[in-house]
Amino acid sequence: MKENRKKSGVSVLSRSGFVCLYFLILFLLITLLIGILLSRSDNRMRTAANLQKSNLYLAEEAAVMQYLRCELLNERMEAGVHSTEAAEFRAEECPEGWRITILSPLEEVLIVTVTSENRIYDYEVIRNELPA
Repeated sequence: MKENRKKSGVSVLSRSGFVCLYFLILFLLITLLIGILLSRSDNRMRTAANLQKSNLYLAEEAAVMQYLRCELLNERMEAGVHSTEAAEFRAEECPEGWRITILSPLEEVLIVTVTSENRIYDYEVIRNELPA
């Protein structure tokens, strides 16, 4: 057995095998670190995109709700297509109060519950988004 090892010229604990194993482990650790950093960067970019979209929805909802509140308090709200500086929407009266369909820039539906004093009590948001 010892004779076979000596003939091949490579021992079990040879220095060149240790160096190859050392660099293999180092390469795997660097690859793992780069993978983790890329994954974190991808998650940050996705979070920023979702936050930007959420802010757009919030801005158009706020503009529509402000317009609706003003029209309700002045008792001038009518069914039909309306426009604000942030969004264009269609309003329809329903048993709960008003059904607002925001047409642009992002489509969504608001179901607004109104009290007997023509004040906004609550609203529900329905969005047609695909999960990311």
